Amino acid sequence: PTSAWRSNLKIGAFFPPISLEHRAPGWTNPYTLSSSALNTWVGEELRTIGVAYELEHLGIADGGRVDFGVHAALFGWNDPAGVELALRGFSLNDRQTPLFGRIGTYAFGGREQRVMFSEIDDRPGYHVGAYMKNDGGLELRALHYDNRGDPEVPKPSIDDYAWRTRFDSLGLRYDLPAGATLIAQWLNGDTRATPFASNQWDFDAWFVLAAKQVSRRHRLAVRFDEFSVEQTKDFSPPPWSHDRGKALTIGWTWAAREHLEIAAEWLRIDSTNSTRPALGEIPRAIEHSAQVSVKLFL
Repeated sequence: PTSAWRSNLKIGAFFPPISLEHRAPGWTNPYTLSSSALNTWVGEELRTIGVAYELEHLGIADGGRVDFGVHAALFGWNDPAGVELALRGFSLNDRQTPLFGRIGTYAFGGREQRVMFSEIDDRPGYHVGAYMKNDGGLELRALHYDNRGDPEVPKPSIDDYAWRTRFDSLGLRYDLPAGATLIAQWLNGDTRATPFASNQWDFDAWFVLAAKQVSRRHRLAVRFDEFSVEQTKDFSPPPWSHDRGKALTIGWTWAAREHLEIAAEWLRIDSTNSTRPALGEIPRAIEHSAQVSVKLFL
């Protein structure tokens, strides 16, 4: 553009602009091997398969102190979004569900492969959002998402209903001097499927991440997550399904060579999930994982 104003039109399949973690190529996370619970869900269940328009004012490049922008999108083929939260709960991993792919979950006494991207009710969804960034390294981002799913419309070919999934998301990112970064994000919403009002769940997740470039090649990161999924109690008798937990993640990244990266992570999750007794487990679990990754960039 020849002025500070810029228009951006996208047509295709892409992630909604929610994550402030995934800044590396291919929507990958440069700080930890496992993403936050909030953004893990984005990678597993959400896509914008449609069209999005963004209008930005690049004030910093034009001699000012602030960039800002607004966007709006219309999409389809995301009617199953919400099924993983309702039937499994939140997770922390690095999965990106392939376009029109499936993901395993636990439901109705057995394990199932759920279709994630399908059009069920022929009603387009939308999301709208805005961001602001100043020349001091502070970025704020907000988004409202509504797939406008009709929870009473089934699709027998995928053995599922359209899930009415709505949420709001707020995020803050602050890039400080000397290679330090602070990220905080929050997401809150609800999802519902089938004609029965009891099949509705409220969900909430937030995290805080701090990262520091300790030398030219080494980065350390620490993240704390808290998340919950609760079946709505107003329309059904107990027992109600739920998933509640906290997680602590510590990550280290070493840029060993120009095209070689080595990373390690330790993750601790303390959670309670009402579906575990059906698997022969107690509801509460304290789980630990340690991972080492070697990445070669071509």
